[in-house]
Amino acid sequence: RVSISAPRATTFYDPCTPPRPPAAMSQLLFVGSFSANIDLSKALTTGFSKTEPSISATHGCGISIFAIDEDTGRLRSVSKIKCAPGCRAHHPAAPASSDPADPAPEPATPAIPKAISDSSDSCKPFSFSSKAIDEFIFEPGSPTTPKATQVVAGPNPSFLALHPSGTVIYSTNEVLEYDGRDAGAVSSFRLLPTGNLALINRVSSAGKIPCHVDVSPSGMFLAVANYSEGNFAVYSLGFDGSIADPPLAVIQHGPEGCGVDKLRQSIAHAHQCRFDPAGSGALYVPDLGLDKVMCYLVNEETGEVKATGELVCPPGSGPRHLEFHPTRKLVYIMCELDFSIVTAKVLEDGTLERIGLVKVLPEELEMVDGWMGSTVKVSPDGRFLYGGMRGPDRICICEIAEGDGTLSLVGHQKCGSMPRDFNLSPSGRILTVGSQV
Repeated sequence: RVSISAPRATTFYDPCTPPRPPAAMSQLLFVGSFSANIDLSKALTTGFSKTEPSISATHGCGISIFAIDEDTGRLRSVSKIKCAPGCRAHHPAAPASSDPADPAPEPATPAIPKAISDSSDSCKPFSFSSKAIDEFIFEPGSPTTPKATQVVAGPNPSFLALHPSGTVIYSTNEVLEYDGRDAGAVSSFRLLPTGNLALINRVSSAGKIPCHVDVSPSGMFLAVANYSEGNFAVYSLGFDGSIADPPLAVIQHGPEGCGVDKLRQSIAHAHQCRFDPAGSGALYVPDLGLDKVMCYLVNEETGEVKATGELVCPPGSGPRHLEFHPTRKLVYIMCELDFSIVTAKVLEDGTLERIGLVKVLPEELEMVDGWMGSTVKVSPDGRFLYGGMRGPDRICICEIAEGDGTLSLVGHQKCGSMPRDFNLSPSGRILTVGSQV
């Protein structure tokens, strides 16, 4: 669902994780829309049934959905979900593609109903505010015509994370001020049996422009990265999914940057927080301004956060997001500023050791100012990696070596404009992309 801004990302929730939403809600797509001077938003796809819907692709503003070839990892676009007419990010459809491999565009989805006003919010957005997390419900047999509803979620809901229980969703509120403080906010919502969301609570993110949120595998802790502040915060979570305030720890990077790009790297920019899904307690924070991935350990009993090391990325690369290999002790890091993807080995103490790097910009293209890498995802079988490329508007496809896990670029797939984030379904058969503009 999209309200004011363009969708930012998609994340699938494995429907086998108990407790499951009811069958009628088994195909849900949640999208948080961020509206500001820069377009940011985030989409969360949750509760897809094992019998997945037909899938699609879009050009321009909206959600692109692709089928994945299980043997080659290649993508095939099959349908689309467009932003609601009249929203800030809505644009006319792009001209028809001349590529014979691209199918004809699907009809636009119906307009999304306007969200109910939330006058209780005390957040200050950049300029004006989207306040909704939108929900698409895909009925079996008609995935291109989803039902759309909308849930008030506070100003500028952006990146979303799902609690391991599958019953609570967390959203960053990418704002400059919350409750009279110079900081953004993070919100928790109960996923109701109807598929709707109910606010549990909202607290300060302890820094400006919270850009990413993650929940520990135990469900006990939540981490939020604050891009403009160059810090991150770790919170304790209640049994009901509520966020305890104040945070257990606020860790400042820098604040000075050290990268060679004086425009983008003059200060620290914590861009993501990722807990080790294996439950080791390790927490990784890519910092675009420092050209480093900072490594931490969160004590499961006390919540104490301890620095354990750092991975240095190439100068001026700007590490943005990382992803874990599903079965091996490897992580892959998308660098925003130079379209490189770093392969790193996870050592016994939880720190990272770089073992490989691949540049994914197509050979026929030259780098342009304003082009940026976005994120990386690994297929559930661990054979392929996908990376988002804003500007070239492509998803790169890499094969993962059976031996050391390093990458080889095998191709690219065109997608909607500015693919800010994307994700894979649990089966690895579907890839959904959030287009920024």
